[in-house]
This record gives sequence, structure tokens and C-alpha cells, in this order.
Amino acid sequence: MAGTAWGQNKASLQRERDAIEAKIATTEKLLNQTASSKQDAVAQLRLINERMNLREQLIRHHESEIRSLQRSMSNTDSEIRSLEGHIAALKDEYGRMIQAAFKQSLSQNPWMYLFAAEDFTQAVIRFQLLQSYSTLRKEHVEQIESSQVVLAENRQSMESKRAEREDVLA
Repeated sequence: MAGTAWGQNKASLQRERDAIEAKIATTEKLLNQTASSKQDAVAQLRLINERMNLREQLIRHHESEIRSLQRSMSNTDSEIRSLEGHIAALKDEYGRMIQAAFKQSLSQNPWMYLFAAEDFTQAVIRFQLLQSYSTLRKEHVEQIESSQVVLAENRQSMESKRAEREDVLA
């Protein structure tokens, strides 16, 4: 959501910058035309002042772009920290789950757990428990992996925004 707002903001800022640069080019052309005649010194001075004002406006525009990029980068950085915390929590939970399975000897010999049932109904329940436990472990691994992919994408996005900010500053 922060990325789409930045994209729209970036497009409008780009249009403004292009318009200002076009005005500067027009002012430069008019300056060159009026430079040839001595009696147009007042017009030339007015055009020089306009060029200075437009350049100041362009500088303010660049500063606005930089502030917008910095806000976007700050939001992305917050998302990255949040994802890192989520990944750490998932890993901790997964570790506790593995330790519990080890303590119950499920991971060492699940068949012994299954065949130690007192009757067929208890064996079926234990089998379903083993299946759901296995599914839960796989889901945790998938969550960790998908969170790490999202984290990597956010980091790459942050790096591209940093490079873009450096381009704006250049």
C-alpha cells in the first residue's frame, strides 16, 4: 500500500519536474534571443530573475522528492523489522514444537507411539495426531520460508529506493 502511494506521488513529482525543466529550457532560449540586442537588457534581467526563481522551484521540488523517498524507505524499513520479528517468532515456535516432539519420542519412532495404543480407536486417534502434527510442522516451515522471501523482496525494494534517492540527489 505504501508502494502504490509512492508510485502515484513519484509520477506527479516527475511531471512537475519535467514541466519546470521545460520552462527553464524555454527561458534559456528566450535569454539567448534577447542577448543580441542592447535595448532588451531589462527583458533579459527579468528572464534571468525568472530563471533563478525556476531553479529555486526545481531545488524545492527535488527536496520534496527526497523527503517522499525517505518516508517510503522508513515505511519499508518498519515492514522489514516487523517481518524479521515474525520470522523469529515462527522459528521459536517451530523449535519448541520440535523439542516437544522429541520429548514425546514422536520424532524418534512414531510407529512405536502408534502401536503402543491400547485399542484400535486410540491407534486411529494417534495416527491422526501424527498426521496433523506433520502437517503443522510443514506449514511452519512454509511460513518461515515465505516470510523470508517477503523480507528479501522488501530489502531489495529498499535498496532500489536508496539507489533512486541517490539518483535524485545527483
